[in-house]
Amino acid sequence: LALQNISLEISSGKLVAVVGRSGAGKSSLLLSICGELDMLKGSGKVVGSIGYLEQSPWIMNDTLRANIIFGREYDSVYFEKVINACALAEDIQQWPDHDLTVIGDRGINISGGQKARLALARALYSQADIYILEDPVSAVDAHVRRHILDHVILDSGILANKLRIIATNSKHILPYANQIVTLDDGK
Repeated sequence: LALQNISLEISSGKLVAVVGRSGAGKSSLLLSICGELDMLKGSGKVVGSIGYLEQSPWIMNDTLRANIIFGREYDSVYFEKVINACALAEDIQQWPDHDLTVIGDRGINISGGQKARLALARALYSQADIYILEDPVSAVDAHVRRHILDHVILDSGILANKLRIIATNSKHILPYANQIVTLDDGK
């Protein structure tokens, strides 16, 4: 799918929802903003660092902490803030070695919802200027969704002053969006 005739100007601190049916080009648009897809015509410019949450989160065979900090320096205060915002604190307290518990093939198995929250925590821990999130609340239950909306995504959350571009069809995010971009067949 090639994106065509798309022009976006988005400023910092905004919540932008990218919507459209499956295959409409939402993921392609997000990847192009990240610089992961080549532009055949036109130009684009992104100012600032990007934290990215893909739709299918992955984990390393390592500790939960290593999965979240992802090679960055460990800041215990910010780490705690992130795991609380992503509704991981309660899960971590139940694990044998807490945030130093090994997860993945060589450790404990975690659920799809836990993987999604871990990947979101990894994106948040990057302390980027811009956050590009693919359906961040699709793999979690209603209670956790509300927690993530309030503590991460909406203007009351950890990303309140950051640009947030979210591909979603969630009716829970759309009412709060400053801008809604609707895609249909890459247009």
